[in-house]
Amino acid sequence: MRKINYSKVMIIGIILYIFFQIIINILGKSVKTEALESKNYEFSINKDGLIIKNETLISSEYTGVIDLLVSNNEKVKKGEVIARVYKNNNIKNLNIDLDKLNNDIKKLQQELKKDISYASKELINTKIKLKEDELENITKKLSEYYEIFSPISGRISFTYNEKDKNITKLKSIEDINIDYIKNFSDKKYNVEFKNSKVNEGNILGRVIDTSEIYIAFLLDDKEAKLFENNKAVFLKKDNLKIRGEVYDIKKYEKGNILIVKINSENEEILNENFKNFDIIYNELECIKIKKSSTKTVNNKLGVFIVDFESSMPKFVEIKGIEYQDDEYIYINYYKNKKENLKSVKIYDELILNPNIINTKIKIE
Repeated sequence: MRKINYSKVMIIGIILYIFFQIIINILGKSVKTEALESKNYEFSINKDGLIIKNETLISSEYTGVIDLLVSNNEKVKKGEVIARVYKNNNIKNLNIDLDKLNNDIKKLQQELKKDISYASKELINTKIKLKEDELENITKKLSEYYEIFSPISGRISFTYNEKDKNITKLKSIEDINIDYIKNFSDKKYNVEFKNSKVNEGNILGRVIDTSEIYIAFLLDDKEAKLFENNKAVFLKKDNLKIRGEVYDIKKYEKGNILIVKINSENEEILNENFKNFDIIYNELECIKIKKSSTKTVNNKLGVFIVDFESSMPKFVEIKGIEYQDDEYIYINYYKNKKENLKSVKIYDELILNPNIINTKIKIE
């Protein structure tokens, strides 16, 4: 019988052990981990929204030369005079003549103050009287005008939409439906008057009641479940962030309409009819964990973290799930801490993509 050389076996064993340790060490150093931290996350969907306003068109009931007394975006009160339409078409020339006459009269009055003869003064007084009569005649012509009043309180806009041509007031939110939103034409027109002339029936602009602004979005059934009536939401676009609340969720066979009521005046959307927004339906300060980093052990969903003292993986059950989507789980760490729930914590070193090897070896 061949005699076993125990010393060789021992040497081979030591070599294999060292080799194994080297492999384990290499594998331990290559395991990907990340430190958990609590951050503020916004949960949103991106949608185009129809902006619905209580707005009234202003049109001229007269033909003549218009003098607008307000500027674009200016605030007006109900019943305030916003324009005058003069009967005389030569209003511009009359104003020029009026200025010239006033200047001429002032110059003649200065002449009277000089040391001149009685006859010269009489001649100047006659000239002044003639110019004053002419001034009175022009003033009378300038006083022949019609006034246009604001029908509601709000802000003036000198644009209008194609939809406005044949209506005096936009449909109420109760009349808005899916087809109306889908077929809405967002073609805008600017109010322009050639040579300041206006005809009866011409649109002068709109008055927008800034206290009532709603935005309607089309949602599918899954998206509609993200929202609740009277719940606060934010509408975000670039540097613009508008606070609102869910006014209504209308359900139809073809989909849903989310109506958001804006709680504050926002000039950025006053002259808009359609605008794209990120609708933020929730904001949370949470720990975010990728679902691919989770495992189920003994029917418990959890993750593997690196034990601080032993550097070995340790399974920790996930508790206090606040929200989850297709890719991530969001855990309310501070709520867990307050309720003394043992789960993952901030600064825990999470093992990414755990498998049968990296959950059994020492992590370097």
